Amino acid sequence: MINGTLFATALVLLAPASEAQADPSAARSAAQVTTIWVDAAGDDFDALASELRLRLPLLEVQAFEPSQGVMPPGPGELTVLVRVQSEPAHFSVAIIVSDGRAFDRDVSVDDGPDPSERSEQIARSVANLVVGIDAGTEPPDRSDAELPGPVPLDEPCPECPVCPDPEPEPPPELIPEPPPEPDSAPVVSPAIELGPYVSIGAVTGLGEPAAADRFAAWGGTLGVATRWPRGAVLVAELRGAGRSHADGERIVRLRASLGGGYAWRPPASRAELDVRAGVAVEPWFVRSDAETVRFSNTTRPLVGAWSRITAGYRPALGDARRSVRIGGYAELAVSSAGGVVEVVEADEERMVSKFRAGGPELELGVQAQFWFALPTRR
Repeated sequence: MINGTLFATALVLLAPASEAQADPSAARSAAQVTTIWVDAAGDDFDALASELRLRLPLLEVQAFEPSQGVMPPGPGELTVLVRVQSEPAHFSVAIIVSDGRAFDRDVSVDDGPDPSERSEQIARSVANLVVGIDAGTEPPDRSDAELPGPVPLDEPCPECPVCPDPEPEPPPELIPEPPPEPDSAPVVSPAIELGPYVSIGAVTGLGEPAAADRFAAWGGTLGVATRWPRGAVLVAELRGAGRSHADGERIVRLRASLGGGYAWRPPASRAELDVRAGVAVEPWFVRSDAETVRFSNTTRPLVGAWSRITAGYRPALGDARRSVRIGGYAELAVSSAGGVVEVVEADEERMVSKFRAGGPELELGVQAQFWFALPTRR
């Protein structure tokens, strides 16, 4: 929306003076929509307003009251009135802009949708139309519309052209107001999100040793992430992984990690793309018959780094402050314990490779993450 406004402003500044004066729509494009007034007769205003704020977070959404009318915008600003008329199989949207432009749309919907889905469909259509209006790409149906002003409550009586002035009432007795009480519950607004998550994946070894099985381990990860409003993410997690051999022995790997990254959420979308990287320490050991196998040489933990990309769908849970992201991820990790770990066993004729760990490894899996906003003082 902001890019569209800046582009339209640049066109006005670069055009000749005569053309800018002859086209009044070019002058209007410099203004930006800041407030949406919603007249949603027959629909849940709170649900519709929540969906609009989710898709147009930079705009202020207000409920339209006929008795109060629409407040005029400030300099360089535009105000939009959205009137929604719903029918079982369609809904019509009428949008009036404070500069006189008007837009009428009729959208068909599926019969009998859930109220929340209907509010989502209406909000999606309104948001797309408002973005087009703000960018100047949506042609108006009319250009002489006016925003409604406040409706007077006391109208003159029809019997006489001029009603008599009422008798003045005596001034009320002045009673001193008590001092205001301190706010016990300050107003809060979401600023930082906390997101615990769980994932399951399989680890594949890349490169040497060539004789070892490529399948290194499979397991799960428990972690928690903190996301700031602009998208920066800090994470801490613990992964448990391993695999078994045909003789009953199994390798166990426990990895502790710290990292950071960026979680990108496209505007007016429920998708999320998460890119993270971090460092890790991973102790490992081999178990056989409920006992830990001891080796002739000292076993050191794996130390390394990893990078991961996760893409998923993030539907809201009840309101915009809570959501859950479900998606898949791919991780590339490099670790070493003085080299790649290979557990081998001496056979009668040759050395048999049983387990591998470390070196370059690729992990693929699925992840579920729950996001909820932490309240902060405003």
